[in-house]
Amino acid sequence: MKKGMIKTAEFIKMLQEEDPEGEAYVCVGNHPVRWIEKLPYYYDGRMEWVERDEHGDPVKVGWPSGVQKIKIHEDTIEDALMDNPDAEIMWDGVTYQGNVDRARFDVIKKWQQEGREFQEWRRKLQESKTNGTDPPDIVISGTPETLQGKMHSWLRAIGIIK
Repeated sequence: MKKGMIKTAEFIKMLQEEDPEGEAYVCVGNHPVRWIEKLPYYYDGRMEWVERDEHGDPVKVGWPSGVQKIKIHEDTIEDALMDNPDAEIMWDGVTYQGNVDRARFDVIKKWQQEGREFQEWRRKLQESKTNGTDPPDIVISGTPETLQGKMHSWLRAIGIIK
């Protein structure tokens, strides 16, 4: 078991040992990696430190200063459908006996609808910039459990929307 944090050289070595042919897809959680960037430790939230002993037990935790971090940015189906709600959906990995789980199907359809609404808003925003008119209102619908709901609560808390 590794003590301390992993540096990029060690990470690359681990990847090469795990997949010497370099054919596996990379994910964080279950989301594909979209891009990576090198940042100072404090940028976009301070990097956490977890150091473990040889048994895997945590022995030191905190927030280091003065280091660099490689931030791995993930992509999500929800984000992709905001950019292109008409993207082709691959259902083969989530079917059982030829059927897609109803809850998964419904959430995909909801994300597609939100993507269409967002794309229409973007079109109106671009039109307003071109015409020199006021931008369209930001309309957010949804329950607090959704990302839109969380954004709605945040925008309301800072006074941008009522």
